[in-house]
Amino acid sequence: MKNCVGVKGTFSAVLTKKSGETAEYKKHNMILDSGFAFMAACMTASEGRPAPVSKIAVGLDDTASQAAMPGLVDELAAREAIATYNADTKSITVEAYFGGDVVGAIKEAGVCNDAGIFLDRSTFDVSNKGEDDELTVRFIISLSEVEG
Repeated sequence: MKNCVGVKGTFSAVLTKKSGETAEYKKHNMILDSGFAFMAACMTASEGRPAPVSKIAVGLDDTASQAAMPGLVDELAAREAIATYNADTKSITVEAYFGGDVVGAIKEAGVCNDAGIFLDRSTFDVSNKGEDDELTVRFIISLSEVEG
């Protein structure tokens, strides 16, 4: 059997209310068709490679993710993210912080680049985020060797 590469996405978010109360959300996220095309272009394009993932966007829609979706359904805001690669775990962590200027019932999030190409999308239940609340969003993209 040939060895193949597997890709798995995990989403987590921590909403911290002004009172100090926190709510944590974790789930698997969907790598979108645009995300697979993005990864392929990074590995195969001799010219015009896409810009690296650099942002996390959040939005207000909780429509179930489908692979053909181009990104978020109702994007509220995008923030610069810190992306790091861990060679030991073969994982990429992308994390961003959303402060008081982002307010609403945030229900979706995704990783994208400056051109708006989305790698993945996740939906989740979140209490309303107010001006005095903080939201930290993290995506972990794990690469693994699988037999194919």
